[in-house]
Amino acid sequence: MGARCAFACIALVASVRGVFGASSTGGTVAEPRPDGRIVIADSVVGDVAGASVAALGATVVVGVRGHDAPAPNAGGVAVVRGGRGSTDAPVIGFAGASEGDEAGIAVAISPGWVFAGAPRRGRAGAIFAVRLDDVRGPQFQLTDPACAPAAACGTAIAADGDWVAVGAPNDSPAGVAMAGSVCVHGWDGTGWSLQERIAPSGIPAGARFGSSIAASAGWLAVGAPGDAGGSVRLYARGDPGWTLAYVVRPPAADLAGWFGSSVAISGSRLVVGVPYCDRAAANAGAAIEFELGPHGASLVRVLLPEAPSEGANFGHGVALEGGSVVVGAPGTLRLGQRVGSAEVFLDGGALPAARIVPGEADGLALVGTDVAVSAGLVLVGAPGAEGSRGQVLVLDLTRDCNANGSADAIDVALGQSTDSDADGTLDECQCSADLSDDGVVDGADLGLLLARWGAVPPGSSEDLDDSGFVDGADLGVMLAAWGGCS
Repeated sequence: MGARCAFACIALVASVRGVFGASSTGGTVAEPRPDGRIVIADSVVGDVAGASVAALGATVVVGVRGHDAPAPNAGGVAVVRGGRGSTDAPVIGFAGASEGDEAGIAVAISPGWVFAGAPRRGRAGAIFAVRLDDVRGPQFQLTDPACAPAAACGTAIAADGDWVAVGAPNDSPAGVAMAGSVCVHGWDGTGWSLQERIAPSGIPAGARFGSSIAASAGWLAVGAPGDAGGSVRLYARGDPGWTLAYVVRPPAADLAGWFGSSVAISGSRLVVGVPYCDRAAANAGAAIEFELGPHGASLVRVLLPEAPSEGANFGHGVALEGGSVVVGAPGTLRLGQRVGSAEVFLDGGALPAARIVPGEADGLALVGTDVAVSAGLVLVGAPGAEGSRGQVLVLDLTRDCNANGSADAIDVALGQSTDSDADGTLDECQCSADLSDDGVVDGADLGLLLARWGAVPPGSSEDLDDSGFVDGADLGVMLAAWGGCS
Protein backbone atom coordinates (compact mmCIF):
# COMPACT_ATOMS: atom_id res chain seq x y z
CA MET A 1 0.00 0.00 0.00
CA GLY A 2 1.13 3.57 -0.53
CA ALA A 3 0.04 7.19 -0.49
CA ARG A 4 1.28 10.51 -1.77
CA CYS A 5 0.58 14.22 -1.49
CA ALA A 6 -1.75 16.03 -3.91
CA PHE A 7 -0.37 17.21 -7.28
CA ALA A 8 -0.21 20.98 -7.49
CA CYS A 9 -1.57 21.22 -11.03
CA ILE A 10 -4.63 19.01 -10.54
CA ALA A 11 -7.06 21.74 -11.56
CA LEU A 12 -5.28 22.40 -14.86
CA VAL A 13 -6.71 19.53 -16.84
CA ALA A 14 -7.85 18.77 -20.36
CA SER A 15 -8.80 15.62 -22.23
CA VAL A 16 -6.39 13.07 -23.62
CA ARG A 17 -7.54 10.54 -26.17
CA GLY A 18 -5.61 8.31 -28.50
CA VAL A 19 -4.08 4.95 -29.23
CA PHE A 20 -1.26 3.20 -27.46
CA GLY A 21 1.68 1.57 -29.16
CA ALA A 22 5.35 2.16 -29.84
CA SER A 23 7.31 4.73 -27.88
CA SER A 24 7.56 8.29 -29.19
CA THR A 25 9.50 9.74 -26.26
CA GLY A 26 12.85 8.76 -27.69
CA GLY A 27 13.23 5.64 -25.52
CA THR A 28 12.90 1.95 -26.31
CA VAL A 29 10.50 0.89 -23.56
CA ALA A 30 7.28 -0.89 -24.52
CA GLU A 31 4.18 1.28 -24.37
CA PRO A 32 1.36 -1.26 -24.21
CA ARG A 33 -2.29 -0.63 -24.84
CA PRO A 34 -3.98 -0.93 -21.42
CA ASP A 35 -5.98 -4.09 -20.75
CA GLY A 36 -8.80 -1.92 -19.44
CA ARG A 37 -9.94 1.48 -18.24
CA ILE A 38 -11.95 2.27 -15.17
CA VAL A 39 -14.39 5.02 -16.09
CA ILE A 40 -16.82 5.94 -13.33
CA ALA A 41 -20.43 5.69 -14.48
CA ASP A 42 -21.84 8.99 -13.21
CA SER A 43 -18.66 11.06 -13.24
CA VAL A 44 -18.67 14.31 -15.21
CA VAL A 45 -16.17 16.85 -16.48
CA GLY A 46 -14.35 18.31 -13.50
CA ASP A 47 -14.67 15.24 -11.25
CA VAL A 48 -10.97 14.34 -11.79
CA ALA A 49 -11.55 10.67 -11.01
CA GLY A 50 -8.24 8.90 -10.55
CA ALA A 51 -6.49 11.65 -8.61
CA SER A 52 -6.09 8.89 -6.02
CA VAL A 53 -6.33 5.12 -6.35
CA ALA A 54 -5.88 2.13 -4.03
CA ALA A 55 -6.49 -1.59 -4.41
CA LEU A 56 -6.85 -4.79 -2.43
CA GLY A 57 -6.81 -7.89 -4.60
CA ALA A 58 -8.98 -7.07 -7.59
CA THR A 59 -11.08 -4.50 -5.71
CA VAL A 60 -10.14 -0.93 -6.63
CA VAL A 61 -11.03 2.31 -4.87
CA VAL A 62 -10.93 5.46 -7.00
CA GLY A 63 -10.98 8.94 -5.53
CA VAL A 64 -13.41 11.35 -7.21
CA ARG A 65 -12.49 14.56 -5.40
CA GLY A 66 -14.44 16.90 -7.70
CA HIS A 67 -17.81 15.12 -7.36
CA ASP A 68 -20.68 17.54 -6.75
CA ALA A 69 -22.98 15.57 -4.44
CA PRO A 70 -24.17 16.39 -1.84
CA ALA A 71 -22.52 19.78 -2.55
CA PRO A 72 -20.21 21.28 -5.20
CA ASN A 73 -16.76 19.64 -4.98
CA ALA A 74 -17.79 17.68 -1.91
CA GLY A 75 -16.01 14.69 -3.43
CA GLY A 76 -16.51 10.95 -3.17
CA VAL A 77 -15.13 7.54 -4.10
CA ALA A 78 -16.02 4.67 -6.40
CA VAL A 79 -15.47 1.02 -5.54
CA VAL A 80 -14.81 -1.18 -8.58
CA ARG A 81 -14.82 -4.94 -8.16
CA GLY A 82 -13.04 -6.96 -10.80
CA GLY A 83 -10.23 -4.53 -11.47
CA ARG A 84 -9.73 -4.50 -15.25
CA GLY A 85 -12.29 -1.93 -16.20
CA SER A 86 -15.80 -0.73 -15.55
CA THR A 87 -18.29 1.95 -16.46
CA ASP A 88 -20.85 0.73 -13.96
CA ALA A 89 -19.42 1.74 -10.58
CA PRO A 90 -21.22 4.86 -9.30
CA VAL A 91 -19.67 7.57 -7.16
CA ILE A 92 -20.32 7.19 -3.44
CA GLY A 93 -20.80 10.60 -1.89
CA PHE A 94 -20.57 11.31 1.83
CA ALA A 95 -23.69 12.69 3.49
CA GLY A 96 -21.70 14.85 5.89
CA ALA A 97 -19.47 16.40 3.22
CA SER A 98 -19.67 20.12 2.49
CA GLU A 99 -18.83 22.29 -0.49
CA GLY A 100 -15.12 22.22 -1.25
CA ASP A 101 -14.26 19.26 1.02
CA GLU A 102 -12.96 17.27 -1.97
CA ALA A 103 -13.22 13.94 -0.17
CA GLY A 104 -11.15 11.44 -2.13
CA ILE A 105 -7.97 13.52 -2.37
CA ALA A 106 -6.49 10.38 -0.80
CA VAL A 107 -8.01 6.90 -0.56
CA ALA A 108 -7.17 3.64 1.18
CA ILE A 109 -8.67 0.17 1.45
CA SER A 110 -8.34 -2.58 4.05
CA PRO A 111 -10.04 -5.99 4.21
CA GLY A 112 -13.07 -4.44 5.91
CA TRP A 113 -13.06 -0.75 5.09
CA VAL A 114 -12.81 1.99 2.46
CA PHE A 115 -11.39 5.38 3.46
CA ALA A 116 -11.45 8.79 1.78
CA GLY A 117 -9.33 11.73 2.88
CA ALA A 118 -10.83 15.23 3.02
CA PRO A 119 -7.94 17.45 4.20
CA ARG A 120 -9.84 20.62 3.31
CA ARG A 121 -12.87 19.76 5.44
CA GLY A 122 -13.77 21.94 8.40
CA ARG A 123 -11.19 23.29 10.80
CA ALA A 124 -8.34 20.82 10.26
CA GLY A 125 -9.44 18.10 7.82
CA ALA A 126 -10.98 14.65 8.24
CA ILE A 127 -11.44 11.26 6.65
CA PHE A 128 -14.59 9.30 5.89
CA ALA A 129 -14.92 5.53 6.36
CA VAL A 130 -17.45 3.04 4.98
CA ARG A 131 -17.58 -0.73 5.19
CA LEU A 132 -16.21 -2.51 2.14
CA ASP A 133 -19.11 -4.99 2.14
CA ASP A 134 -21.72 -2.24 2.60
CA VAL A 135 -20.45 0.88 0.83
CA ARG A 136 -23.98 2.37 0.81
CA GLY A 137 -24.38 1.72 4.52
CA PRO A 138 -23.35 3.73 7.61
CA GLN A 139 -20.65 6.34 7.16
CA PHE A 140 -18.11 7.38 9.78
CA GLN A 141 -16.14 10.60 10.03
CA LEU A 142 -12.73 10.51 11.75
CA THR A 143 -10.98 13.64 13.01
CA ASP A 144 -8.19 14.64 15.38
CA PRO A 145 -9.31 17.52 17.61
CA ALA A 146 -5.70 18.18 18.65
CA CYS A 147 -4.68 19.16 15.13
CA ALA A 148 -3.91 22.80 14.44
CA PRO A 149 -6.21 24.78 12.13
CA ALA A 150 -5.64 23.94 8.45
CA ALA A 151 -3.58 20.88 9.45
CA ALA A 152 -4.73 19.06 6.26
CA CYS A 153 -5.64 15.89 8.13
CA GLY A 154 -6.46 13.29 5.48
CA THR A 155 -3.77 14.24 2.97
CA ALA A 156 -2.47 10.66 3.12
CA ILE A 157 -3.98 7.44 4.48
CA ALA A 158 -2.79 3.89 5.12
CA ALA A 159 -4.96 1.15 6.60
CA ASP A 160 -4.62 -2.45 7.68
CA GLY A 161 -7.40 -4.46 9.28
CA ASP A 162 -9.10 -2.52 12.07
CA TRP A 163 -6.83 0.55 12.15
CA VAL A 164 -6.07 3.47 9.88
CA ALA A 165 -3.20 5.99 9.96
CA VAL A 166 -3.96 9.52 8.74
CA GLY A 167 -1.41 12.15 7.76
CA ALA A 168 -1.76 15.83 8.71
CA PRO A 169 1.35 17.40 7.10
CA ASN A 170 0.35 21.01 7.86
CA ASP A 171 -0.12 20.36 11.57
CA SER A 172 2.02 22.34 14.05
CA PRO A 173 2.65 20.04 17.02
CA ALA A 174 4.25 21.80 20.02
CA GLY A 175 3.99 25.03 18.04
CA VAL A 176 6.43 23.92 15.31
CA ALA A 177 4.81 25.28 12.14
CA MET A 178 3.93 22.66 9.52
CA ALA A 179 6.13 20.01 11.14
CA GLY A 180 3.26 17.57 10.58
CA SER A 181 1.72 14.67 12.47
CA VAL A 182 -0.03 11.33 12.03
CA CYS A 183 -3.04 10.10 13.96
CA VAL A 184 -3.99 6.43 14.26
CA HIS A 185 -7.65 5.47 14.66
CA GLY A 186 -8.91 2.03 15.67
CA TRP A 187 -12.21 0.16 15.34
CA ASP A 188 -13.52 -1.51 18.50
CA GLY A 189 -16.46 -3.31 16.95
CA THR A 190 -18.95 -0.49 17.43
CA GLY A 191 -17.12 2.70 16.49
CA TRP A 192 -13.85 4.42 15.60
CA SER A 193 -11.68 6.17 18.17
CA LEU A 194 -8.36 7.99 18.17
CA GLN A 195 -5.74 5.57 19.55
CA GLU A 196 -2.42 7.31 19.04
CA ARG A 197 -0.88 10.54 17.81
CA ILE A 198 2.60 10.43 16.24
CA ALA A 199 4.56 13.69 16.15
CA PRO A 200 8.35 13.15 16.11
CA SER A 201 10.39 15.26 18.47
CA GLY A 202 13.09 17.44 16.96
CA ILE A 203 11.58 17.51 13.49
CA PRO A 204 11.98 20.98 11.91
CA ALA A 205 9.35 23.46 10.86
CA GLY A 206 8.11 22.80 7.35
CA ALA A 207 9.03 19.09 7.46
CA ARG A 208 5.47 18.13 6.47
CA PHE A 209 5.63 14.78 8.26
CA GLY A 210 2.55 12.82 7.16
CA SER A 211 2.61 13.91 3.52
CA SER A 212 2.73 10.23 2.60
CA ILE A 213 2.02 7.01 4.50
CA ALA A 214 2.29 3.30 3.73
CA ALA A 215 1.81 0.18 5.84
CA SER A 216 2.71 -3.49 5.49
CA ALA A 217 3.77 -6.45 7.63
CA GLY A 218 3.94 -4.52 10.90
CA TRP A 219 5.72 -1.50 9.42
CA LEU A 220 4.38 2.04 9.11
CA ALA A 221 6.34 4.35 6.79
CA VAL A 222 5.72 8.10 7.03
CA GLY A 223 7.22 10.61 4.61
CA ALA A 224 8.46 14.07 5.63
CA PRO A 225 9.60 15.61 2.31
CA GLY A 226 10.42 18.99 3.85
CA ASP A 227 12.79 17.55 6.47
CA ALA A 228 16.22 18.83 5.29
CA GLY A 229 16.15 17.15 1.88
CA GLY A 230 13.41 14.77 2.89
CA SER A 231 13.08 11.71 5.11
CA VAL A 232 10.94 8.65 5.77
CA ARG A 233 10.44 7.40 9.31
CA LEU A 234 9.85 3.70 9.85
CA TYR A 235 7.70 2.66 12.82
CA ALA A 236 7.27 -0.86 14.14
CA ARG A 237 3.97 -1.91 15.66
CA GLY A 238 4.14 -3.17 19.20
CA ASP A 239 2.17 -3.14 22.41
CA PRO A 240 0.69 -0.66 23.05
CA GLY A 241 1.50 1.38 19.91
CA TRP A 242 4.00 2.39 17.26
CA THR A 243 7.72 2.77 18.04
CA LEU A 244 10.22 4.59 15.83
CA ALA A 245 12.67 2.06 14.41
CA TYR A 246 14.84 4.34 12.27
CA VAL A 247 14.90 7.19 9.75
CA VAL A 248 15.63 6.73 6.03
CA ARG A 249 17.24 9.63 4.17
CA PRO A 250 18.42 10.18 0.57
CA PRO A 251 21.45 7.97 -0.15
CA ALA A 252 23.14 10.80 -2.10
CA ALA A 253 22.87 14.57 -2.19
CA ASP A 254 21.57 14.60 -5.75
CA LEU A 255 18.78 12.21 -4.76
CA ALA A 256 17.12 14.76 -2.52
CA GLY A 257 14.31 16.90 -3.86
CA TRP A 258 11.21 16.25 -1.78
CA PHE A 259 12.34 12.74 -0.82
CA GLY A 260 9.37 11.10 0.87
CA SER A 261 6.62 12.79 -1.15
CA SER A 262 5.34 9.29 -1.82
CA VAL A 263 6.04 5.93 -0.19
CA ALA A 264 5.07 2.33 -0.80
CA ILE A 265 5.89 -0.75 1.23
CA SER A 266 5.50 -4.48 0.59
CA GLY A 267 6.95 -6.95 3.06
CA SER A 268 10.50 -5.80 3.76
CA ARG A 269 10.81 -3.58 0.67
CA LEU A 270 10.27 0.18 0.69
CA VAL A 271 10.04 2.51 -2.31
CA VAL A 272 10.36 6.28 -1.83
CA GLY A 273 9.37 8.85 -4.42
CA VAL A 274 11.60 11.89 -5.04
CA PRO A 275 9.63 13.90 -7.62
CA TYR A 276 11.86 16.98 -7.57
CA CYS A 277 15.16 15.10 -7.92
CA ASP A 278 17.46 16.70 -10.53
CA ARG A 279 19.75 13.73 -11.27
CA ALA A 280 18.22 12.94 -14.69
CA ALA A 281 16.97 16.45 -15.49
CA ALA A 282 15.62 19.43 -13.55
CA ASN A 283 12.70 18.15 -11.46
CA ALA A 284 12.57 15.01 -13.59
CA GLY A 285 12.34 12.95 -10.40
CA ALA A 286 13.43 9.56 -9.12
CA ALA A 287 12.26 6.63 -7.02
CA ILE A 288 14.51 4.71 -4.64
CA GLU A 289 14.03 1.15 -3.41
CA PHE A 290 15.32 -0.03 -0.03
CA GLU A 291 15.46 -3.31 1.86
CA LEU A 292 14.24 -2.92 5.45
CA GLY A 293 16.22 -4.61 8.18
CA PRO A 294 15.85 -4.64 11.97
CA HIS A 295 18.29 -1.76 12.42
CA GLY A 296 18.22 0.17 9.17
CA ALA A 297 17.42 0.28 5.46
CA SER A 298 19.88 -0.73 2.73
CA LEU A 299 19.81 0.66 -0.80
CA VAL A 300 18.51 -1.78 -3.44
CA ARG A 301 18.29 0.39 -6.58
CA VAL A 302 17.72 3.91 -7.85
CA LEU A 303 14.98 4.16 -10.49
CA LEU A 304 15.14 7.03 -12.97
CA PRO A 305 12.79 7.83 -15.87
CA GLU A 306 13.97 6.00 -19.00
CA ALA A 307 13.42 9.08 -21.18
CA PRO A 308 13.52 11.97 -18.67
CA SER A 309 11.84 15.28 -19.30
CA GLU A 310 12.26 18.41 -17.22
CA GLY A 311 9.48 18.78 -14.68
CA ALA A 312 8.16 15.23 -15.13
CA ASN A 313 7.95 14.68 -11.34
CA PHE A 314 8.73 10.98 -11.70
CA GLY A 315 8.07 9.60 -8.22
CA HIS A 316 4.98 11.68 -7.51
CA GLY A 317 3.20 8.37 -7.01
CA VAL A 318 4.80 4.99 -6.24
CA ALA A 319 3.44 1.48 -5.74
CA LEU A 320 5.05 -1.85 -4.91
CA GLU A 321 4.02 -5.52 -4.99
CA GLY A 322 6.60 -8.27 -4.82
CA GLY A 323 9.18 -7.49 -7.50
CA SER A 324 6.92 -5.03 -9.34
CA VAL A 325 7.43 -1.30 -8.83
CA VAL A 326 5.21 1.31 -10.48
CA VAL A 327 6.26 4.96 -10.60
CA GLY A 328 3.99 7.81 -11.70
CA ALA A 329 5.28 10.94 -13.45
CA PRO A 330 2.27 13.23 -14.03
CA GLY A 331 4.39 16.02 -15.49
CA THR A 332 5.94 13.95 -18.30
CA LEU A 333 6.34 16.01 -21.47
CA ARG A 334 5.12 14.27 -24.61
CA LEU A 335 4.76 15.86 -28.05
CA GLY A 336 4.78 19.31 -26.50
CA GLN A 337 2.17 18.58 -23.83
CA ARG A 338 2.56 17.55 -20.18
CA VAL A 339 0.24 14.58 -20.24
CA GLY A 340 2.02 12.34 -17.73
CA SER A 341 3.13 8.72 -17.67
CA ALA A 342 3.85 5.76 -15.39
CA GLU A 343 6.70 3.29 -15.66
CA VAL A 344 6.60 -0.36 -14.56
CA PHE A 345 9.79 -2.02 -13.29
CA LEU A 346 9.89 -5.80 -12.87
CA ASP A 347 12.09 -8.25 -10.94
CA GLY A 348 14.88 -5.90 -9.94
CA GLY A 349 15.47 -4.47 -13.41
CA ALA A 350 17.11 -1.07 -13.74
CA LEU A 351 15.05 -0.23 -16.83
CA PRO A 352 11.25 -0.24 -17.01
CA ALA A 353 9.47 -3.12 -18.71
CA ALA A 354 6.61 -0.84 -19.73
CA ARG A 355 5.58 2.79 -19.85
CA ILE A 356 1.91 3.72 -19.68
CA VAL A 357 1.13 6.92 -21.57
CA PRO A 358 -1.74 8.57 -23.43
CA GLY A 359 -1.52 7.97 -27.16
CA GLU A 360 -1.94 11.57 -28.28
CA ALA A 361 -0.76 14.69 -26.53
CA ASP A 362 -3.96 16.73 -26.82
CA GLY A 363 -4.24 17.82 -23.21
CA LEU A 364 -3.08 17.54 -19.64
CA ALA A 365 -4.19 14.05 -18.60
CA LEU A 366 -1.89 13.89 -15.54
CA VAL A 367 -1.31 10.16 -16.10
CA GLY A 368 0.52 8.84 -13.06
CA THR A 369 -0.83 11.30 -10.51
CA ASP A 370 -1.40 8.24 -8.35
CA VAL A 371 -0.58 4.59 -8.96
CA ALA A 372 -1.31 1.23 -7.35
CA VAL A 373 -0.50 -2.43 -8.01
CA SER A 374 -2.39 -5.37 -6.56
CA ALA A 375 -2.84 -9.00 -7.63
CA GLY A 376 -0.76 -8.23 -10.71
CA LEU A 377 -3.01 -5.35 -11.81
CA VAL A 378 -1.19 -2.07 -12.43
CA LEU A 379 -3.55 0.87 -11.86
CA VAL A 380 -2.63 4.33 -13.09
CA GLY A 381 -4.73 7.38 -12.32
CA ALA A 382 -5.33 9.86 -15.14
CA PRO A 383 -7.54 12.51 -13.52
CA GLY A 384 -7.25 14.93 -16.43
CA ALA A 385 -8.43 12.45 -19.08
CA GLU A 386 -11.72 12.98 -20.88
CA GLY A 387 -11.84 16.68 -20.22
CA SER A 388 -10.98 16.22 -16.50
CA ARG A 389 -13.70 13.62 -16.01
CA GLY A 390 -10.82 11.30 -15.20
CA GLN A 391 -10.19 7.58 -15.39
CA VAL A 392 -7.82 4.83 -14.29
CA LEU A 393 -5.73 2.86 -16.80
CA VAL A 394 -5.21 -0.85 -16.09
CA LEU A 395 -2.35 -3.12 -17.17
CA ASP A 396 -2.70 -6.81 -16.24
CA LEU A 397 0.75 -8.28 -15.62
CA THR A 398 -0.76 -11.74 -15.04
CA ARG A 399 -2.24 -11.97 -18.53
CA ASP A 400 0.32 -14.22 -20.25
CA CYS A 401 -1.51 -16.65 -22.49
CA ASN A 402 1.65 -17.83 -24.28
CA ALA A 403 3.43 -18.43 -20.93
CA ASN A 404 6.61 -16.63 -22.01
CA GLY A 405 6.95 -14.72 -18.73
CA SER A 406 5.91 -11.39 -20.24
CA ALA A 407 2.48 -9.76 -20.07
CA ASP A 408 0.57 -10.13 -23.32
CA ALA A 409 0.07 -6.38 -23.73
CA ILE A 410 3.84 -5.86 -23.48
CA ASP A 411 4.45 -8.59 -26.08
CA VAL A 412 2.15 -6.80 -28.52
CA ALA A 413 3.75 -3.40 -27.87
CA LEU A 414 7.21 -4.86 -28.56
CA GLY A 415 6.01 -6.52 -31.77
CA GLN A 416 6.70 -9.99 -30.39
CA SER A 417 3.05 -11.06 -30.69
CA THR A 418 -0.08 -9.80 -32.41
CA ASP A 419 -3.68 -9.18 -31.38
CA SER A 420 -5.26 -8.41 -34.71
CA ASP A 421 -8.82 -8.11 -33.41
CA ALA A 422 -7.78 -6.07 -30.33
CA ASP A 423 -9.77 -8.32 -28.01
CA GLY A 424 -6.97 -8.64 -25.48
CA THR A 425 -6.10 -12.23 -26.44
CA LEU A 426 -3.00 -12.90 -28.53
CA ASP A 427 -3.68 -14.34 -31.96
CA GLU A 428 -1.43 -17.30 -31.15
CA CYS A 429 -3.68 -18.17 -28.19
CA GLN A 430 -6.91 -18.09 -30.13
CA CYS A 431 -8.49 -21.11 -31.81
CA SER A 432 -9.23 -19.26 -35.02
CA ALA A 433 -10.17 -22.45 -36.92
CA ASP A 434 -13.12 -23.05 -34.55
CA LEU A 435 -15.53 -21.12 -36.76
CA SER A 436 -18.60 -22.45 -34.91
CA ASP A 437 -17.21 -21.41 -31.49
CA ASP A 438 -18.05 -24.77 -29.90
CA GLY A 439 -14.53 -25.48 -28.62
CA VAL A 440 -13.80 -28.13 -31.26
CA VAL A 441 -12.44 -27.93 -34.80
CA ASP A 442 -14.48 -30.51 -36.67
CA GLY A 443 -16.75 -31.13 -39.65
CA ALA A 444 -19.04 -28.26 -38.77
CA ASP A 445 -16.15 -25.84 -39.12
CA LEU A 446 -15.01 -27.48 -42.34
CA GLY A 447 -18.47 -26.96 -43.81
CA LEU A 448 -18.41 -23.27 -42.90
CA LEU A 449 -14.99 -22.85 -44.50
CA LEU A 450 -15.94 -24.63 -47.73
CA ALA A 451 -19.10 -22.50 -48.00
CA ARG A 452 -16.93 -19.36 -48.31
CA TRP A 453 -14.37 -20.81 -50.77
CA GLY A 454 -12.84 -18.14 -52.97
CA ALA A 455 -12.34 -14.39 -52.59
CA VAL A 456 -13.73 -12.93 -49.34
CA PRO A 457 -13.89 -9.43 -47.79
CA PRO A 458 -11.05 -8.37 -45.48
CA GLY A 459 -11.46 -9.66 -41.93
CA SER A 460 -13.60 -12.67 -42.86
CA SER A 461 -13.29 -15.29 -40.12
CA GLU A 462 -12.98 -18.11 -42.65
CA ASP A 463 -9.85 -16.50 -44.15
CA LEU A 464 -7.57 -18.03 -41.55
CA ASP A 465 -4.35 -16.69 -43.05
CA ASP A 466 -5.74 -13.20 -43.87
CA SER A 467 -4.82 -13.57 -47.55
CA GLY A 468 -8.15 -12.31 -48.93
CA PHE A 469 -9.01 -15.80 -50.17
CA VAL A 470 -10.42 -18.94 -48.59
CA ASP A 471 -8.33 -21.62 -50.25
CA GLY A 472 -6.07 -24.59 -49.68
CA ALA A 473 -3.84 -22.64 -47.29
CA ASP A 474 -6.79 -22.06 -44.98
CA LEU A 475 -7.80 -25.69 -45.26
CA GLY A 476 -4.30 -26.65 -44.17
CA VAL A 477 -4.54 -24.36 -41.12
CA MET A 478 -7.86 -25.94 -40.16
CA LEU A 479 -6.65 -29.52 -40.55
CA ALA A 480 -3.56 -28.73 -38.44
CA ALA A 481 -5.87 -27.51 -35.65
CA TRP A 482 -8.31 -30.44 -35.93
CA GLY A 483 -9.74 -31.56 -32.61
CA GLY A 484 -10.36 -29.83 -29.30
CA CYS A 485 -9.14 -26.29 -28.79
CA SER A 486 -6.58 -25.89 -26.01
